Amino acid sequence: MAPGALSTSFDCHALETVLFDDLGLSRTSRFVVAFSGGLDSTALLTAMAAIAGRTAVTVTAAHVNHGLHRDADAWQHHCQNMAERLGVEFRSGRVHVVNAGSGLEAGARHERYGWLTENVDSDSILLTAHHGHDQAETMLQRALRSGGSHALGAMRLTGTMSGLELVRPLLGFTRDALRDYLKDAQNKGHPALLNDDQIWIEDPANADPQFDRSFIRTDVMPLLSQRWPNVHDAFARVAAQAAEDADLLQDLARIDLDSMLRHDIPSAVQGDLGLCLAALQELSDARQRNVLRYWIRQATGHAPARVRLQSLLDDLCGEAEGTGSISLGDFSIHKYKAHLYFEKSVDPEQPTTTPPVWDFASPLVFENAGLRLVADAVKGQGVSQASVSHVTVRARESSDRLRIHANAPSRSLKNLFQEYGIPPWQRRHLPVLGRPVDDRLIAVPGLGVDASVQARPDETGWVIRVQRLSS
Repeated sequence: MAPGALSTSFDCHALETVLFDDLGLSRTSRFVVAFSGGLDSTALLTAMAAIAGRTAVTVTAAHVNHGLHRDADAWQHHCQNMAERLGVEFRSGRVHVVNAGSGLEAGARHERYGWLTENVDSDSILLTAHHGHDQAETMLQRALRSGGSHALGAMRLTGTMSGLELVRPLLGFTRDALRDYLKDAQNKGHPALLNDDQIWIEDPANADPQFDRSFIRTDVMPLLSQRWPNVHDAFARVAAQAAEDADLLQDLARIDLDSMLRHDIPSAVQGDLGLCLAALQELSDARQRNVLRYWIRQATGHAPARVRLQSLLDDLCGEAEGTGSISLGDFSIHKYKAHLYFEKSVDPEQPTTTPPVWDFASPLVFENAGLRLVADAVKGQGVSQASVSHVTVRARESSDRLRIHANAPSRSLKNLFQEYGIPPWQRRHLPVLGRPVDDRLIAVPGLGVDASVQARPDETGWVIRVQRLSS
């Protein structure tokens, strides 16, 4: 079917076409259906059970009990019975939903997907029952929140969620098509859809206008449909076009970002790349916003609002020289020596704890600072294995000094950091290594090793790298 066009006819054969022909998924795949018991997921699970009956795929129904309605346990029991009648495996879990400021809908969605990612095997494919009318409602809701192309693209047919493959195979179908499919199957005597039984659950929250999504579904879309009968088709096409535009903007941002990130700048932490401000300033304002939005989304998982993005441009990107920082939730962006750097924020009230002794054998993790030390055995480099078998690990002190070159005097760490151009925010959290007998400083990971314990050309030494925990 053409992008954005919604089909008014649905059955298991149409679903097979989407999964195996359009998406090229294997007919031996393991599928997990997110099963609420509502109309949409019941239609999806019923069709998947039919597919499993004549192919080698396996199907599991996964139900999340949010505990938000007095009938939540009864709904879970209904879902288990339906899965058993359809002949598919059933899994369920209970979550505790908290309104963290973004509403119960968002809180329930966060907990639901959190449970699914933790309880669905990584080699399975998660199927959700979002359909074309859901897509139109999502697009309109995001438009009212001033979303750009990425937001207006709404839900994608395929994606990933915490490393789990996610597919929404019903996006090309109307809600009425799913209802007609279940009613037709019931009329034809489908054994799992008994005439005297409730086929699907009607959650009253779906019709409660206090929730934005429900208000759009029950009040806004019917009114628009009176004037424009094909409004769902139109919005689906807009979402498809917006998704295509967003992909093109992302491709451009990736090209721009690759040309701006510098791998050869001083850094004590492996993989901390700086974004060159001079290269950024050569772009048009729109491309500057586009590449920064992409860079931030890649690092944090979220794109900043346009106002916040413009503030970043005004405060840090106007001039290449100078320093400064801006906070973005749990992250900070620093400006230093004509480059921008990302850093995951560290609670200043929470000290960086360090184990007293390290033997280099396994990575040493500093959760509070978000860092780890990794030691590699390299001939002629690093801390001499013949001289040092283990070290003490501690925070640096103002009196610490290091003699990196054998024919030069020792120097303060402050001077060495400045000479080597180590960014100030990295200096704050770098642990230092001492000699076990007297705790005298012998190495600063990412900076250098004292000449007294440096490996000779014919010796094997420990080369110590500092990494972010997220890398």
